[in-house]
Amino acid sequence: MSGVGESYLAAFAIFLKASNPQIALLAALPQLVGAFFQFLSVQLLNYLKSRKKIILYGVIGQALAWLFILSTPLFSERRAVSWLIASVIVYSVLGSFANPAWHSLMGYLVRSNQRGRYFGRRNGVMSIAAFASLCFAGLLLHRAEGLGRVGFGFGLLFLIAFTARLISAYCLSRMSEPKYTPRAEDHFSVWQFLRDGRKTNFGRFVLFTALIHFSVHVSGPFISPYLLRDLNFSYLQFMCASAATVLAQFLTLHMWG
Repeated sequence: MSGVGESYLAAFAIFLKASNPQIALLAALPQLVGAFFQFLSVQLLNYLKSRKKIILYGVIGQALAWLFILSTPLFSERRAVSWLIASVIVYSVLGSFANPAWHSLMGYLVRSNQRGRYFGRRNGVMSIAAFASLCFAGLLLHRAEGLGRVGFGFGLLFLIAFTARLISAYCLSRMSEPKYTPRAEDHFSVWQFLRDGRKTNFGRFVLFTALIHFSVHVSGPFISPYLLRDLNFSYLQFMCASAATVLAQFLTLHMWG
């Protein structure tokens, strides 16, 4: 889903003739809105007391959101980019909705003395999958471009992403789920975090992560239009540039883990 779908959303927006401000909105709004829905996810988790239900609600919903993205060509050229941005917001919200419960569940299933090794290997496998799917998607778009059927190529990629997410939902449904019991001492409000966070290691880490994301996203959303629109990269060249990042991760992640 990530390699053939998410990695090519910006390229799809450029294919739809999105402007630079629209590219920025496509990168910013889904993450911003999705972040707020994580608070709702935690509240619902404390009510349902089932992490797997929250995860599956989010993941299956996220798979269905690809159908909204797939329907983008049905709209006029003037409205297509706005519909794409709205669809990606729904997609991101549902993915963010599942994240807190998934991290909580993995914290129970993977012992603390194994997490570095486990997630290093896990991320390595994910990098292989992302690299392979990135290359497949780039070659498919390159072929579609040669046939003058780029829109069809994007549609096929997003259909594959939809199918892959449904398969991952099935795999997640097979995970075991220890009993979830929320503890009173784990609860704190956003205001409490903003007030006291600077005094804790966790608060400093959150600030560090926020600043890293801020610095990356000042320029990150505009790499795709720079490559495709300004440098006139083909989809094959765009795929090679994107795959280089994933390859670098694959060669190093297991060592960090």
